[in-house]
Parts: sequence; structure tokens; C-alpha cells
Amino acid sequence: MTAVAQTERHTVRQTSLILAAVLLFTPLLVPAQQQAEFDEIAAAADIRDINEQLDIDTLDDAFLNEARSRAVNFEADAEVCAETAIELRTRLEARFEPLKDVDAEVAGMEIMDQRQDIRAALDAAIAAQSRCEGVADAADALTIRITETQSKISQQFLSSRSQSVVALFRDFPERAGTWPSQIRQSLSLTLDEGITPAKLLQLLIIAGSLAALLGLYIRHRFNAWYAAAGGDSAPPRMKYLGPKPFADFAPLWLEGAALLIVLMATIENASIELLVVRVAWAILIFGLGCVVINWATGPMSPSAEVKGLIPDHVKPLRWRLRLLLLTICTSFVVLGSNWLSVRVLDPYVTGRASMIFLLAIALLVNLFYLNRIPALQGRYRILRFIAVAASTISIIAVLTGFQNLAGFIIHGVTRTGLALFVLWILLWSVYQCFHYLMQQDTPAAAQMRATLGVTESGSRTGIGFMQLIVDLVLWLSFVVYM
Repeated sequence: MTAVAQTERHTVRQTSLILAAVLLFTPLLVPAQQQAEFDEIAAAADIRDINEQLDIDTLDDAFLNEARSRAVNFEADAEVCAETAIELRTRLEARFEPLKDVDAEVAGMEIMDQRQDIRAALDAAIAAQSRCEGVADAADALTIRITETQSKISQQFLSSRSQSVVALFRDFPERAGTWPSQIRQSLSLTLDEGITPAKLLQLLIIAGSLAALLGLYIRHRFNAWYAAAGGDSAPPRMKYLGPKPFADFAPLWLEGAALLIVLMATIENASIELLVVRVAWAILIFGLGCVVINWATGPMSPSAEVKGLIPDHVKPLRWRLRLLLLTICTSFVVLGSNWLSVRVLDPYVTGRASMIFLLAIALLVNLFYLNRIPALQGRYRILRFIAVAASTISIIAVLTGFQNLAGFIIHGVTRTGLALFVLWILLWSVYQCFHYLMQQDTPAAAQMRATLGVTESGSRTGIGFMQLIVDLVLWLSFVVYM
């Protein structure tokens, strides 16, 4: 067999495996509502109920999002139902056509009974088609109404204005006087039986201290091992550089994990709605976030391919990214589970305005510093300009009292930035994995190539095709998320 024939055989084999996997998992992606038999009468009743609830003045985002999703599903199912009814109607009309002019006196009773049955089935198919098309039209109208309602509510919230910064500072002493009672109320916890507030505090101190000491020990032992292996002067190796960020920040993320475990084990219905739980989560997230920042700006990371970043700009960029991460975690603690997307009509939003302002400043600090990195100078100007303009507008909005507009903008910029950061890391990781498969001659790489059906004598185009598929999935996921 020639090399070209082998190449084609392996490519076809890999493509067939991918298509088989798609066909295997596609049924799992079909919504349960579409798998079940569609009941157009029940769907019409549900659509009427949703329309009646839309007449209520007070509507929340959760209800509107759920109602819109249901309306879209109703429309899709009703269209499938109508198509099925049309196909059945077409077949019944073809069967009824030769029988419609049959003379009852000439034909026997069996023929007449058959014509009557076909006519009844045809009438039922026509009625089902009419009902399904009616449900589809009603669902489409409901989707349009919900969309218009959401747009109207969003415009109202984004255009609503609370106190300006001057008014917030003027009323600050009066508002600060209510903070102790608010903090005491947020610390009012429902503890498990046998747990008192004093005992909970004792458990938190013990668990936090032990976790911090364990983290310090791990960091000390790893640094000694790392120094014995040559430290930063040694050639970059993943087995040293991969765990290093985890060891460096072990005291922080271990303490956050320990505090969170204690709170979850001693508080009834513990959730992020509680301030103390959010604080524990924030410590854990900040510690793990610092791990990601250190790794992503290290010599065995995507940053290693950004010319001019390492080593001159690593430390300044890291502390700026940690500042941004700290403001995100702090805003999560202050604002709660809704974070910056929360929509409030309360004019006294000092804490929220402060978080939006600090987060916008932290974003600008990072954006302006990126222009100092040689590889990024003159590149991605449009993206950086949009991010800087959005952050600046949010600062102006928060200073003039448009807190909802400022929160909406900053929330969007932050989530977009985090999504791009994650996509950048994932694309780099995929490239490294497939590069390892294609270039390395280690036993592990050879075994993986053999598992995928790529031999040493054959072409490795199939691996490139697989990488293309994975990259496409990542980009599509990013687009869907945005």
C-alpha cells in the first residue's frame, strides 16, 4: 500500500470516528421537551398563562428569561408538529383522492368504511395542523412581546439615575452610621445544633491557622526542591514550573478552602447570599486566581511567546493583574451573588458606586500598561480603544449618578476580558498538546499517535484536522458565551 493510500485511509478513519462521536452524543443534546410528544393544547394554555403574567407590572429578569426560553421551545416544537401534520395530511389526501367520488351503491360497505376512516383521519390531521400553526404563531408573538418587555425594562434601568458622587459624599456620615447594624444583620447566622457563634469563631481561627501553616510548609519545601533543581537559572521544565504557583500561594488558597469547609459544615443552608460565605469564597478565588496569573505569565505559558514580556514586564504586569482580581473579589463580597449586574432602584448605592469606580480604575491601569509591552505595541488597537473608552464612560457614568449604566458597562468589559483570557490559555494549551503529538518521539507520544491511528510511516494530517475541530469548538463556545 502506498503512503498516499495509507494517508487517505487514516484520514478517513479519523473523520469517521469524529462523525460517529457526533452522532453518538447528538441525542444527548436534544432538549427533553423536544424528545417528548408535543401537546399543542397544553402549549397553547401555557402561552395564555404567560401572557396573563406579562400584564403584571412587577416582573423580574429570571421570569422573563425563563418565559422567553419556553416560548422559543414552544415555537420550535409547534413548527415540527405542523410539519408532521402536513406530511400526514398529504399522504391521507393521496389515499382519499381515488375514493372521494366512489358511488355508495356500487362500492361495498368495506370500501365506504375505509373512505370514512380516511376522511376522519384527514380531518384530524387538518385540525392538528391548524392547532400547531396557531401555537407557533402565538409563541412567536409571545417571544416578540417578551423581548420588547425586556428591552423596555433594560432601558428604564440603564437610564435611571441615583445620587451623584457629591451627594454620596455629603450623605456619607449618615449612611456610615447604619453600617454596624447592617453588618450585624448580615452576620446573623442559623447554625447547626450544638454550634454557638463563639465555637464557630474558634473553629474558623483554628482551621484558618492550620491551613495557613500547612501552606507555608508546602511553599518552603517546594522552594527548597526548586532551588536544588537549579531555580530560575535552570532550563524551564513543566514539572518544576507547573506546581510552583500552587506552592507560592498555598497559604492563601488553602486558608480560603478551610474557612469555606468550616462554614459549609456549621451553617444551615449556607450559600453565597451570606456575607461570611462570600468572604471565604473570595479568599479562595483570589488565591487560585493568583496561581493562574503567575502561571500564565511564566516561562512555560502562553506569555512566553509574547516577545518582550519576560522578564522585564512580568512583575509589574502581575501586580496589576492581582489588583484587578482583588477588586473583582471585593466587589463580589460587597455586592453579593448578582455582582455588578445587579439592578437596583435604591438611590443610596455608595458601596456599589465605589466598587464600579475601583474596578474601572483597575481595568484602565492594566490596559494602559499593556501598551508598554513591545510585542503588543501597535497591535489590537481597536480592542484596547473599545475597552478604554468603555471603562472611561463607566467612570463618568458612576460619577454622575448613572450607576446601572456604569455597572452594565463594567460588567460587560470584565466578563469579556476574562473570557478572552481563558480562550487565550485554552488555545495555547490545545496547540501545545497537538504539537507534542506531532513532533515528539517519546514512548507516550508514540502510544497516543497509535491510539489515534497515526503511524510513523503515515501522514499526520489527521492530527491537524483534529486540532482544527477543537479550535473551532473553542471559538464557537466563546461566541455563544458572548
